[in-house]
Amino acid sequence: MHNDICSPTFAYFVNKVIYHMQNYTIPRFVMLFFSTLIVLSQGAFAQKLVNLDDIEILENRIQVPLSESTRSLDIISKAEIMSYPVQSVSELLQYMGGADIRRRGPNGTQADINFRGSTFEQVLVLINGVKIIDPQTSHHVLNLPLDMDIIERIEIIKGPAGRIYGQGAFAGAVNIITKNPKNNSFHAETTVGDFGLFGGKLGGSYKTKKWNHYASYGYEKVEPGYRPFADYMRHQAFLQSEYKMKNGNLQILGSYVHNGFGANSFYASPFDSSSFEQVNTGFLSVKSEHSIGKSTKIRPAIYARYNTDEYTLVREDPSIFQNNHQSLVAGFQVDGSTVVSKNGALGYGVNFRNDRLESNNLGDRTRNVFTGNLEYKLYLWDEKIKIVPGTSFNYYSDFGAYTLYGLDASFSLTKNLAVFGNTGTTYRIPSYTELYYEDRSNLGNPDLKPEEAFNYEAGLKYINKVYFLQASYFNRAGTNIIDWVQTPVQVDTMLVNKWKPGNITDLPIQGVDLSAVIQVGKLSFLRPLRTLRFSYTFIDGNAIQLPNETSRYALEHINHQINIASQWSILKTLKFSTGYRFIDRVTMDPYHVWDFGFVAHYKKFRVTAQINNAFNTEYAEFPRVPMPGRWAQFNVRYQWSK
Repeated sequence: MHNDICSPTFAYFVNKVIYHMQNYTIPRFVMLFFSTLIVLSQGAFAQKLVNLDDIEILENRIQVPLSESTRSLDIISKAEIMSYPVQSVSELLQYMGGADIRRRGPNGTQADINFRGSTFEQVLVLINGVKIIDPQTSHHVLNLPLDMDIIERIEIIKGPAGRIYGQGAFAGAVNIITKNPKNNSFHAETTVGDFGLFGGKLGGSYKTKKWNHYASYGYEKVEPGYRPFADYMRHQAFLQSEYKMKNGNLQILGSYVHNGFGANSFYASPFDSSSFEQVNTGFLSVKSEHSIGKSTKIRPAIYARYNTDEYTLVREDPSIFQNNHQSLVAGFQVDGSTVVSKNGALGYGVNFRNDRLESNNLGDRTRNVFTGNLEYKLYLWDEKIKIVPGTSFNYYSDFGAYTLYGLDASFSLTKNLAVFGNTGTTYRIPSYTELYYEDRSNLGNPDLKPEEAFNYEAGLKYINKVYFLQASYFNRAGTNIIDWVQTPVQVDTMLVNKWKPGNITDLPIQGVDLSAVIQVGKLSFLRPLRTLRFSYTFIDGNAIQLPNETSRYALEHINHQINIASQWSILKTLKFSTGYRFIDRVTMDPYHVWDFGFVAHYKKFRVTAQINNAFNTEYAEFPRVPMPGRWAQFNVRYQWSK
C-alpha cells in the first residue's frame, strides 16, 4: 500500500545522505581528534583480546552469542559504564548511535528515549528482561530505580523488537542486566559540583554460601540549579538478592526512587515557568531460572511497578492547577527454550499483566494484557545460515487482539563477517495521557487508533575478540502514527488552539546506522587508549500529514548523529574518558557537546572529576528548555572489599 512512499531506490537514498552532508561540515577539531585516536590504535591486529565475541545476548527466550545475533545491536559493558562521565542511565545512552535521548534537565532529572526517528512512547525499557511499563505516559520510564554500580551491561536493540518483547518495543528496546558483586564489600561516597550540587551514597554487599545480597541508598540535590526553577532532589533505595539453587538461581530485586524537580518550560511554556513535578517509582521483581534436563530452560518471573506523578503548574499556589496520577502495573511471565534438534531450538513465553491508573485528570482506568511469544531458531549449512521466524500475540481488554510477525536471518561470509537482515510488523496502543488528558493547553483524544508499522533492515557485522563493526540500512513504514498537533477546539463560544493527539500521519522512516567498538588497550599494554567507540546515524523521514498542522514529537527526529567515546588508562591508577556528541535535528539548530571524565585510585579511595559540556555550548534538546553550560562535578568514594 505504501511502496511508492516507503521504498525509494537505494540511489535516491544515497543522494539524500550526500545532500545533507554537503550542507554541514564537521568541525576540524572533531576530525583531528578522531584521527588521533585512530593513529593511537594502529597495530591493533597484532594481538588477541577476549570477551567481545563471547558476549551472550540475554533475550528472554533463545539466548545467543553477540556474534550470532540477527539484529542491529549495541552492548555497553560494565567497564564502559563505570568510565563514562555520567550519573544516570539516560545520560549513558546518549553515547549510543541510533538512540536519541532528549533531556529536560541533567543527571536523569527527566528524559525521553527515542530510536531511529521514533517518539518517546515507542521504545521499551526492561530490567533483566522484565518490562518497565507506565500506562500513564512513557515520559517517566527512564526514572529508573537502579543503582548503576550493579549494572553488568546494557543491551540495546535498534529497530522494532515487537516480535521479541511485544507491543511496547515499537521502534527499539533497552534491556538492563544487573549482577551483584562477588564478594563482601562496603562503599561510601559524596558528590559536590556546580549549581549547588550535593549528594551522597552508602552501599554494600554480603555473600554467603547460597545467598548474595546488595543494598544501597543515595541522595542528591541541586539548588538553585543552572536556571530559574531548575532545582531537583532525589532519594534512591535499592536491594537485590540472589540465591543459588541446584539447577538454577533466584533473583529478587526491589527499589524505590523519589525524584522531585523544577519543570520550568517542560510541558506548557510560557505558563509553567515555576512548575514543579514529583515522581515516585517503586519496582519489585522476583525471577528465577531452572534447567530441566539438558535441553530446556524455564524462566518464570513476577513483577510490579508502582508510580506516582504529581505535577503543580505554579508551585507558589498549587490550587491553580495540579495533576495527580497513580499507576500500578503488576503481572507474571514465563519464558523458556528447548533444544529440539542438533540444528534447532524453540523459544516460547507468556506474559499476563494488569494496568491500573487513578488520576484526577485521566480518570480511573484499568486494562488486562496478555502476550504470547513463539519463535524458532534454525541453523543450516554447517551453521553458516541462521533463520529465526517468530510471532507475538497480544490481547488488550480495551483494544482487542493483534498479532505481530517477524523473520530474522544471517549468513556467515567468513568466521568473523556476516550479513544479517530482519523484517516484520510492530504495533503500539495509545497511552492514557494520549487518550484522556486535558488542561488549558492540551486535550486528549479517546478515538485514537493503535499505531502500526512494517519494518525491514539489512546490514553487515564483523566481530572478533577485539573489534565489533556494524553497518545497516533500515526502513520503517509507519501508519496511523500518533502525534500532538495544534488543533482548534470549541471552548464555550470561542475556538481555542490546543495540542491534541491524532492519528495524523503516515511516517516512512529510513536511514543508515554505522557503529564500531575497538578494544585497543588489550592489544598492547603500552598503549594508553583502552576503548574507542564511534557511531554515525542518518535518518530520513517524510511524513504525510494533514495540511497546516504543527507537530510536537513525531517530526522532530534526528537527521545526523555522530558519537565518539574513548576510555584511556594513562597510569596504573589514573583513567580518562571523553565523550563527543553531534546532533543535527529537524526544526532545531545542530550542536556539538564534549564531556570529559577523570578517575584516580589510591588504595581504598577513588576520586572522580566529571566535566559535562566542557566547551560551554549553548544548546537545547527540547524547544525552550536550554541545557546547562559547563558543569563540573567531583566525587570521592571509599571502597572496602573482602
